[in-house]
Amino acid sequence: EKQNSMHIKHIDPIDRLYQVFSAKLVLEVFGGGGAIWGFSEVMTLRNSETVWFWRPCATVFGCIFFARFILQIMDYITELTKGPINQDKSYKRLYQIFSAKLVLEVFGGGGAIWGSTEALTLRNSETQEFWRKMAIIVALIFIVRWCLQIQDYLRDMRNNSTTTSNDDKNWLRLVQEFSARFVLQVLGGAGAIWGFSEVLTLRNPATVFFWRPCALVIGMIFLYRWVLQIIDFVSEIEGSIGSKESLRLLQVFAAKIVLEVFGGGGAIWGFSEVVTLRNPETVHFWRPCAAVFGAVFFTRYCLQFKDFMDEYKGQGSPSKASWSRLFQIFSAKIVLEVFGAGGAIWGISEALTLRTHETQEFWRNKAIIVAIIFTIRYFFQMKDYTAEIYREFMGVSIEKPKPKGMQWVRLLQIFSAKLVLEVFGGGGAIWGFSEVLTLRRPETVFFWRPVALTIGFIFFIRWMMQIKDFMNECMGGSSYLQKSTWSKLLQMFAAKLVLEVFGGGGAIWGFSEVLTLRNAHTVWFWRPCAAAFGAIFFCRWVLQMKDYMAQIEMERDANEIHKDQTSKVSSFPTKSSMEDGDFSLSSGLEVEDSNADISMTDESTPLFKTEPAYIV
Repeated sequence: EKQNSMHIKHIDPIDRLYQVFSAKLVLEVFGGGGAIWGFSEVMTLRNSETVWFWRPCATVFGCIFFARFILQIMDYITELTKGPINQDKSYKRLYQIFSAKLVLEVFGGGGAIWGSTEALTLRNSETQEFWRKMAIIVALIFIVRWCLQIQDYLRDMRNNSTTTSNDDKNWLRLVQEFSARFVLQVLGGAGAIWGFSEVLTLRNPATVFFWRPCALVIGMIFLYRWVLQIIDFVSEIEGSIGSKESLRLLQVFAAKIVLEVFGGGGAIWGFSEVVTLRNPETVHFWRPCAAVFGAVFFTRYCLQFKDFMDEYKGQGSPSKASWSRLFQIFSAKIVLEVFGAGGAIWGISEALTLRTHETQEFWRNKAIIVAIIFTIRYFFQMKDYTAEIYREFMGVSIEKPKPKGMQWVRLLQIFSAKLVLEVFGGGGAIWGFSEVLTLRRPETVFFWRPVALTIGFIFFIRWMMQIKDFMNECMGGSSYLQKSTWSKLLQMFAAKLVLEVFGGGGAIWGFSEVLTLRNAHTVWFWRPCAAAFGAIFFCRWVLQMKDYMAQIEMERDANEIHKDQTSKVSSFPTKSSMEDGDFSLSSGLEVEDSNADISMTDESTPLFKTEPAYIV
């Protein structure tokens, strides 16, 4: 806590003012008016006949909270200049605080659910009554919370003290505080923009295309702020993990909830359609089935979270290979990797608008082929794990050194699977699971398609970063490639991917039409022909990247030899070398400039580094 307070002291007061009051403007001013507007509809008080009353009512509340907002800014500036202002607890103070809390937290809690669900396209004419009940339940919970807060305030006022029991930072306190913050700040931030824009008559059917992304962006900003607040809170819990470990935990389990929880349900949903088991007659069976798998994987996700925390505290240990462990691992793998691989191709192809009624069977075949490949991989993994159980039982430990060239094979094996399971699977998980939960329908597909593609793109960036980390860790340490080299690599091969791989296939496709060779009767021939050329140029692109890496590694080794030779010469100075100002080390020790042009098409480019061990 001392470190946290020191950190706050170092923040510039003006920056702090901006951070605090920009959030207050959304949550309290817009949220105050939006709470009245949204909650009046939740309670069925606002309809077409009474809207003339509730619009000025919500506007007045917005104005009142705006005046309060200005007064809070003035108080903040006064504290900066004259020191903290002591405000004793009193009935007047109680009225000021809890009249605002009634609007912002009770009405705002219900209004946040009501407004954010419409912004997220979850609430429509069919689900209207369901979300009304949910909003009322949330409002009732916040009423109880509001009453308990009043009780604590009155007790402190009578005893002339401050309640400290809830100030201790612990895991129960984290759940209580941040579950409320999620509703009031994250959902409330989005709902405030969505609701208040309608109060001011800015949002109507003609402008909803603008206000929906606007509300969702504000919600995402508050979600990010909420996550940072959790990280700070967890780092201050006594005996808990630090902020860096909290960030790592967030990275790992944010990916897991998409890939394993949503992906588990989405895998069953997507693969059941791939193998033609799911159709309009059987959808009533497969929807609860997929939802149950999602629930099972969510339970597994929670247990993994607990194991992570136990291992960090030294209370747990990594599980050894065993038959029970084999069942746990591979029962999950068959859903997530075998069914998930086929479902990933099936889902992402629809999200990318590649799969239509005309191309349905084409993508079904591709999804089945991918599932078969991952089934074979699954059995090989089971074979390796069984061998590991046997070695542990017999007390045998065998680690065969892998040839250098196998690193590239290993990279290809790992990241081709990750591309399907994590990149395509990440987007496909959102696409499929949103349909499982009946969130994605023809009216809401415009929202879920960019959401699924955004998630897929985020996992693609993560995939690229994992490749970089793999090459740094397994192919020469953290200094394998410098930052500038990675930038140059990305620039060069991103251009080559477009110009040579996509261009190779596009050249055949386009030029065949130019020459009038491709028409409605011959398209069946030219499509696989162009795809084959694209695949050939993709293989060439991968080999070029491999050659580029090998040449950089050779240059790095040559530079190290040059440095060693220089240090040896400089450590044994001779008389002539000390007196001769024109002494040169250029006799046969020069290496080419690392920035010189590298030929990507030269067949003499060495594929692997030459090592003395291979010279006979």
